[in-house]
Amino acid sequence: MWLINLAKWAYETFGGGERPHTYIIVGTLIFTVFGTVFGFILTFAIVYGNKQAKKREDPPTLTSSSNRSIKIGDRNIIKNSPMITGDVTVNPDVNPNAPVIIYDFNGTKHITSPGRISSELNREYDFFQQTLQPLRSQERWQELADACENEISRTPNWLTPYLYSAIALSKLGRKAEAIERLRFVDEKAAGNPDYSVARRMVGVLENE
Repeated sequence: MWLINLAKWAYETFGGGERPHTYIIVGTLIFTVFGTVFGFILTFAIVYGNKQAKKREDPPTLTSSSNRSIKIGDRNIIKNSPMITGDVTVNPDVNPNAPVIIYDFNGTKHITSPGRISSELNREYDFFQQTLQPLRSQERWQELADACENEISRTPNWLTPYLYSAIALSKLGRKAEAIERLRFVDEKAAGNPDYSVARRMVGVLENE
């Protein structure tokens, strides 16, 4: 305990220093005035006190994901750091009772939930019968493309608007976009024969 108090006194009295020559000068003076043993102890106390003071002056730092150095206690930096994102739920719980909704080619909706399976002829079915089919048969390609884009935004799990969009895009000369959309349909359909035309169309368009 006396050594720590001595270190504190020595640091405050002599100032310590960050450069080696400071220790040499101060140490030489102490050895001359106080003698060898006591001078050695006091010099050690100065060095020790200086290191302890620097530890208090320079708090540890953290490194954020943006590679910024953040000092503990600096609330302004930490407040805006990506390290602090509020309450985050990692791997949130999945509701096993949530209904699963799938669509047939013609828009018929099938809803599966625990203990219940139902089918509905609702808005999507009417959209297929009253909009998609007439626009395709009348070869109104731009209107078909626009209608499909709106429906994709509204019902992204229904693949038929993607397919009809690809047909319209191919007719409008936008082959690359049509192929991209056809490949999406083929992948998501996972072998559903209702959408097998998507793969055949990719082959035709790539060979044109």
